[in-house]
Amino acid sequence: MSIIFFCIFFAALLIFGYLAVKSKWKIKKLAFVCFVSVFLFVFSVFLLILHIDGRYVQFFIDGKFSLNSRAIDLFFVAGMSSFLATLLLVIVVWAVRNKVF
Repeated sequence: MSIIFFCIFFAALLIFGYLAVKSKWKIKKLAFVCFVSVFLFVFSVFLLILHIDGRYVQFFIDGKFSLNSRAIDLFFVAGMSSFLATLLLVIVVWAVRNKVF
């Protein structure tokens, strides 16, 4: 199933990249919007999943900014997934603009 989901994700990314090229979006703005939106989406989904599961993520301890291991893992997962999605989107937009496909 993961191969099918990856194919669907890549096809949707290719279509979105093609539409972004046709509308003359700049890659800098597109990358920023993609990174922030994917980061916030993944962060909120995993935060909700961890809260429902009973594993609490702590950002502050005794009034000081102190992350526990779950919070660090949450930032790592959200950051890496948003980096990967942004990288793939930039590569697809570059490939469509240079007529690689």
